Amino acid sequence: MFSAHLRVSDAAHSARVLQEATDALRTRFDVYFSTLQVEQECLDEQAASDIDITRTPPAQG
Repeated sequence: MFSAHLRVSDAAHSARVLQEATDALRTRFDVYFSTLQVEQECLDEQAASDIDITRTPPAQG
């Protein structure tokens, strides 16, 4: 099982993003049960940035 919020810059692409994410979960990770929510705005941007897997982590040191 998998659950996530997916942020898009343009709502017109929501259906495509949802389909691509669902397909990737199935083909790459064998996840067949998922709940994905596509949205344009994150209500808690700071907390979301802490777990954003698309960002490069800051250098440790």
